[in-house]
Amino acid sequence: MYTLLVKTLTGFENLLADDIRSLGGEVLSVQKRSVLCKGDCKLIVDVNVCCGVALYVYVLIDEFSAGSKEEYVRKSSKIPFQNYLKTNQTFAVKSDVYQCPWIDNSMYASLLLKDAIADVQRIASGSRSNVDVENPDIEFYQYIYRDSVSIYINTSGEPLYKRGYKSLSAKAPVNEVLAHGIIRLSGYDGNLPFINPFCGSGTFLSEALLYKKNSCINRFRKDFSFLKFHWDSFKDHWKKAMVTTSEESMECKTVFYAIDNDTSAIENARKSIEKIVGHSKVYVEKADFFTWKNPVDKAFLMMNVPYNQRLKIDPKAFFSKLGETLKKNYPGSECWILSAGKEHTKHLGLKSSQTIPLYNGQLPVFLQQFHIY
Repeated sequence: MYTLLVKTLTGFENLLADDIRSLGGEVLSVQKRSVLCKGDCKLIVDVNVCCGVALYVYVLIDEFSAGSKEEYVRKSSKIPFQNYLKTNQTFAVKSDVYQCPWIDNSMYASLLLKDAIADVQRIASGSRSNVDVENPDIEFYQYIYRDSVSIYINTSGEPLYKRGYKSLSAKAPVNEVLAHGIIRLSGYDGNLPFINPFCGSGTFLSEALLYKKNSCINRFRKDFSFLKFHWDSFKDHWKKAMVTTSEESMECKTVFYAIDNDTSAIENARKSIEKIVGHSKVYVEKADFFTWKNPVDKAFLMMNVPYNQRLKIDPKAFFSKLGETLKKNYPGSECWILSAGKEHTKHLGLKSSQTIPLYNGQLPVFLQQFHIY
């Protein structure tokens, strides 16, 4: 059994814990932007491949207390790094350091661990791995809090929002993990047609489609760090997972619409969505949402509107027009809006049923639900 630290975004911690339990893992604690859990090799693969709100999956290889740099060097040099890293593989180290009395520099902490790894390898075999900070075969991650040190291996590689289905991003994108978590927080059940105005590169629609098809969310991604591990049956479990999910013929009965008035955004959305659409009914259209003729009686609308940051708007004019459009064309529908907050959405002329604070990157945003009458 392994101890796993699984990272996520703010607000999705409980969703992540639910996913881990459903995949057979034992949740030890739910923390800020992460979940600590226990599980086997199969769980490591399954969380990477199937969990839509996971950002990184780390495996704990050692933990100890160190009250000084000398104690840290002594104890880290006893870890059998040669069991996890071959000398013909490259590696990198990342660190987070908080309230440590003997070191406050994460780069220096990474240098200490790098030296320990190289020394252990050299003593064990007479040679050592090269460092590659851009594209390492193996990445070690250490977390130091006061005198407590935890050292992990990154089993994911690049962040798991890189699903492998998207061609290009829009000008002001929502990443795939954020979109997936928002869809689940909204409680979308697929009973109403799904409409994604201002769709950009189609991330909301793509994630909603994958979610409703119960598809392994990262099945289009071919690169995981665990595929380079030699110390357990990671590749075998991954191959089994891919065989299990290779039949992408499941048809989702929901009808999906994505619209945007930007030609390049629509082209990118079509390229992304065509990889996952299967036999489902998906329509991607170049149109102005404010003049688009609604093709359904009632709908579930999910939209990421401009925050007046990278995409500039007149908030009062934009949201007043949006509110008028929703009330005129979508009575009886449910609408979720990701925006810069109430200072903008107050101009809708609609009352929100709930507001959920989130972050889009470093930018604080708000997810609000509106029932349209």
